[in-house]
Amino acid sequence: MQTILEWLGTYKKSIDDHIIEFLSQKEKELLCVNKWGPDAIGRLKKFTTSGKTTRGGLIVFAYRMFGTTVTKTVLDAASAIELLHSGLLIHDDIMDEGSIRRGYDAIHVQYQKLSNNRIGRDMAICTGDLVFFLAFELLPKDIATFVFKELSTVASAQMQDAGVGHLDKHLTIEEIISLYTYKTARYSFSMPLTIGAILGGAPTSVRKRFYDIGQNIGILYQMRDDELGLSGNPDITGKPIGTDTKSGKQTVLSRLSKTALTSFAAKYRTLALSQIHALSIDSASRKKFLDLVDFAEQRSK
Repeated sequence: MQTILEWLGTYKKSIDDHIIEFLSQKEKELLCVNKWGPDAIGRLKKFTTSGKTTRGGLIVFAYRMFGTTVTKTVLDAASAIELLHSGLLIHDDIMDEGSIRRGYDAIHVQYQKLSNNRIGRDMAICTGDLVFFLAFELLPKDIATFVFKELSTVASAQMQDAGVGHLDKHLTIEEIISLYTYKTARYSFSMPLTIGAILGGAPTSVRKRFYDIGQNIGILYQMRDDELGLSGNPDITGKPIGTDTKSGKQTVLSRLSKTALTSFAAKYRTLALSQIHALSIDSASRKKFLDLVDFAEQRSK
């Protein structure tokens, strides 16, 4: 039986191909404006498809529990979420002054090579904006309101995360978990799982359960991300270590002992597992859901 990562990998190519096809069309359309739009899109093709495509894959994963054939609408949704994620990463790298993303130069670093740091930052901001607008065009209308609502909480959480490092505010553990919830967990797991359930025609009660499961898995994912950011292998993670520490970000990892951290993570793992076992789904889907918990907690990149 395939693991969740192997299963998601079988859909990565379909999603990546859909993204490339869409961006290639937009590239042609923007040629009449100037060279910069096509230049940015050329960079976005590589940037977007170099990731794990986890969020897009989770949309397909959730959809397949209720739907059969993966439709163009599902691929549109998965591709749009991956493009939105690219825009957020581009802007995040500017704020964190991160130089490497997904094993390659960050977008602002790529543009710096044209002249200087200022043009690198400015062009990367514009590239991030561009990919947002392109994603909005691709996003299926019946999920747009839900996605925009979720992204507004991501933006608010990102402002908190950015402000903490500069304003010297000490966050409580509860505030850090709230930050994890709104910046990562709901956006990276609750949202794509719910989108897939919506597109698959799942009942509202099931959508809510998927959303809650995603939140608990997402908190585990962010805690693991903190560990990888401090001691991960850059050749595997695709980004340098210590960036979050240098920018003053506060994490659960920096507040708790190893023993306390293990116990803390176990709480969210137990919640996620109990919620998954309560779902009325087939055994293969349940196994993949359980694998997703392991992936979030133990991943190496």
